Amino acid sequence: MPKKKKKGKKGKKKKEYLPPIYDIPPYDDPYETTPKVKLRLILANPPVDALNQDIELPINTRLDYLVNKIKEKHSGAIGDVIIYKDQHEKVETLDLTKKIEDCGLAINPGSEVALPVYYDFKPVTYPILF
Repeated sequence: MPKKKKKGKKGKKKKEYLPPIYDIPPYDDPYETTPKVKLRLILANPPVDALNQDIELPINTRLDYLVNKIKEKHSGAIGDVIIYKDQHEKVETLDLTKKIEDCGLAINPGSEVALPVYYDFKPVTYPILF
């Protein structure tokens, strides 16, 4: 039986690329570089300390997300959440489609002091069925 010839690997040439024309800036992760603000969610009426909650959010977060967090805290048994900036008055009601920075809540991002945000709601009048 004749011996089999070993097939040698053919030398493949590596593609050489031209050096980049422009300097590529380093990538900054927006989740890490966006300033964050601490908010203290306080139930306006009746004031109950057990329902107060501290939360830290990026300043470009919409207030809808904040409403969802409040509903999670109450296990979904609330509806029609209203958020107030400084005090419990109709004049201070915030638009839920805006961002935190647009509403003036991002006064001092990165500080250790939590900014108070008041909220009120209407309880759900129908039973929750699972």
